[in-house]
Order: sequence, then C-alpha cells, then structure tokens
Amino acid sequence: MLGQFGAETVSLRLEKLPTHAYVRIQFEFYTFASWDGLAHDASDTWMARVANGPRLVYASFSNTGWQQSYPFPVGCGQVPARSGGRQLNVAMPWFDKSWNEHTVYPMSFVVPHRANVLELHFAGLRLQKVEDESWTLDNVRVELLQDRDTTPLSVDELTQLWNQLGTNDPGQGGEAMRRLGDCGDRGVAYLAGTLGWRDDAAAREELEYLTGALRYDDWDMWSEAADQCRRHMPRARALVAACVDARRFGPAPPPWLDEVFGPQHQQHVTNPGEIRAGRAAWIIQLLWTPDARRTLFLP
Repeated sequence: MLGQFGAETVSLRLEKLPTHAYVRIQFEFYTFASWDGLAHDASDTWMARVANGPRLVYASFSNTGWQQSYPFPVGCGQVPARSGGRQLNVAMPWFDKSWNEHTVYPMSFVVPHRANVLELHFAGLRLQKVEDESWTLDNVRVELLQDRDTTPLSVDELTQLWNQLGTNDPGQGGEAMRRLGDCGDRGVAYLAGTLGWRDDAAAREELEYLTGALRYDDWDMWSEAADQCRRHMPRARALVAACVDARRFGPAPPPWLDEVFGPQHQQHVTNPGEIRAGRAAWIIQLLWTPDARRTLFLP
C-alpha cells in the first residue's frame, strides 16, 4: 500500500516503453477518516491524471454522512457517501481507534497513449491535515495495449444510456458513463450530436485567447479569464482543466492557482439536462481521441 498521503501530489513515471497505442491503468484508491465530500464549498477532492492527457478522476469523496460526487466528476451531481466503493471497518495504525470507517474504490481506465514515457499524477486537493484526511493507493497496474475494444450499440441502446446518464442513481449513472465510453468515437459522435455541439470557430477563438491568459502569473487576469471560461462550461471544462493542470504540475505553479480554478468554483447543478451535459463532456474528454479533443476545443 502506497501512502499515507494528504493534500499533496505523488507521481508515477514509466520510461522506455515499447510500442503501444493505449494504456490500461488500474488501481485501488483508499480514503481514510473524515473525508466530508460536498459538506463545504471547498470539497474534499481527489484527482488522477495522465500528464499531457486526460483527467481520469476529479471527484469528491465522503466517509461521513455528507454526500459526494464520485463516481461522477465534481459539478455533475451529488450522491450518497461511499458510492462506487466499499466500506472498510478496520482500524489503521496511524489513526485513533475511533476512526475505523474507511473506503476503498477500485478504478480502471483505458486511454490512448503512444509515447515511450508515461507519467501519472495523483493529487489530494483541499484536504485537512493528514491526521484527519488521508489517502493511499494499492495494486497499481499499468498495461500496454495495441488496440482498444469498443462495444457497438444500437440507436435504441444509445438513447437508453443517454436518458440513464442524468439519473441520480450512482450505479445506473456510472454504468451509463462506462458503457458510452466503451463506444469510442461513435459514442463521441452520438453525445456531441445529441447535445448539439457543432464546431464553433468563434467560441474556439475566444477560449484560445482566454486560456492564453494562463501563461501569465497575474491573479486578476486569471480570475477574469476563469469567469469568462465558465460561461462555456461544461464543454470547455476539459480545455481549462488541461491548461490548469499544466500549471499545477509545472515547475513553479502560482500559490493562488486553486483559489481561481479550484473545486469550490465547480457549480453543483441539479437540472437533469445540465447534469447529462456535464457527464457527457467528461466521457468525451476521458476518451481523448482526436475526435473527442476537437469536440471539446482541446488541441
């Protein structure tokens, strides 16, 4: 078991990889003690990402009575604590025995990747001191693949999953996200077409200008750009996230980065249509194919 970690970033870097087209990334993520999920504006959030690639996880987690976002990303719904995971009723040596309720979440992702170096970042965001809220990783596995299996679905099946995507049930909603993601670019085309997301040159130009502001260490400039970028959410979220991640994991990210683009700025919507759009955008960015990136204004 790797940890115990707190509000910090840990990385895995694999070099000299043989030729491949995809990677399957699997691990078990443990949350320990008083993770409060969506109890506060600054939610207890955890992220996993591929450097120069997609965010795999960006969600809040709860071990208490508060709700969380996982298995959905922050801003795409609220579900009961421990959704998608299983409770562990065990005492850990680094906690007082009163803390004996923890949670483990098994996770698995397949993403396009061709470089001979793979770098993964895992980060706890806005957590309390490590004695109160911590996390670990276990059974980390990276598998190189030549092809990715995709699942052909009929129009009726796609429509059923689309309707299911907006449900408050984390099991059904999570299953809809997984199955739509398994469709590959056909899933991208269906989701973008259903949402009416056409190529928008004007919006693309505006977002390129706004995200260009992130090159400068100016809080006011970033804050204004962030407010304007949010008008294009959820479609532009992956683009903004990629730019923020590049700064967050750069050599010297500004200390106020999270104040401008942190999870407290991700609005938690309740409208089923908006929830579906946010989850659909997450599916598309996770696929990270050329079609998916074009749909979300990503380079």
